[in-house]
Amino acid sequence: MRGFGSLSVWSSLGVVALASAVTLGTAACGDSESTGGSGGTASTGSDTGGSTTSGMGGMSTSTGTGAGPSCETPDPAHIGNEFAPGTITALLLDQDGVAAADAKVQLCGTDLCIVDSSAGTDGSVSMAGGVDTTIDPAIKYGKGGAKFAKFAALVESANQDFGTINIIKMPSTGAALADGANTSAEVTVTLEAGTDIKTELDLQGDDLLFRAAVISLSANPTLVFPAIDDTLNLEMLVAVSPQDTLLCPGADLSFPNTESWADGADVEIYIHGTRTFRHYAPYGGWAKIAEATVNGNRVELKAGESVETLGVFGARLKP
Repeated sequence: MRGFGSLSVWSSLGVVALASAVTLGTAACGDSESTGGSGGTASTGSDTGGSTTSGMGGMSTSTGTGAGPSCETPDPAHIGNEFAPGTITALLLDQDGVAAADAKVQLCGTDLCIVDSSAGTDGSVSMAGGVDTTIDPAIKYGKGGAKFAKFAALVESANQDFGTINIIKMPSTGAALADGANTSAEVTVTLEAGTDIKTELDLQGDDLLFRAAVISLSANPTLVFPAIDDTLNLEMLVAVSPQDTLLCPGADLSFPNTESWADGADVEIYIHGTRTFRHYAPYGGWAKIAEATVNGNRVELKAGESVETLGVFGARLKP
């Protein structure tokens, strides 16, 4: 069994304590998580709660017998803009233009969550922030994993109408993560035997199943993803759930070459940040997480590269 950082003790009492903490303080903005055993899946609660109470959540961890590499999350700094968001509106449509009815939506910063809501049957979203200030407020949509991929689009003004936002609808079926190759929509995540898996604490049932979806941005220029950093010139998105799952050791990742990139071309892989703690990209931002190479109709990580978290990946040819 591998472990994350210095976290090395399994305690069933810790799990009970964590569950109690979540029950008593769901408004906390902390990234709490619990750990599965060797090759198993447990949960990590990395999302903020639904009221104006601030605070950080805890985590419960597990470690099996035997030595293995220690996985450290880089925890990059967040932007740090602090203000009180007012009324935030949007229209959520999936990649096929269908209303994302009942998609979970939150108005959250890195320190607390102000609104916990969901889209209407027509995909409409309206959230009133009020007077509470928060750091780096963002409209976070798609929480869960069974229906949609999760994004965090930073709010830039106190009252903001995002207009149409496209959200990635995930496949209707999935399978539990397991050692070896896990494949969905031609996306393959390969886990070493005994991989330590941490998933969000509040994910249950179908939300814990492995699913993937691929979006060619060049083939779909009308799709609107405000959470994407346009300066990166990403050419495709690869959404993999359960999102924000931590893997130790890191997994191999491959996906279809939808852009018809030349064989042997170098590719950069970025990860989108929707966590505020034990994260690989700034909240609402992106960070390079791996490099890959085109192998015919596949994009495959280079030797020695891996991904230690699942989420929304962005890919582009290396400049």
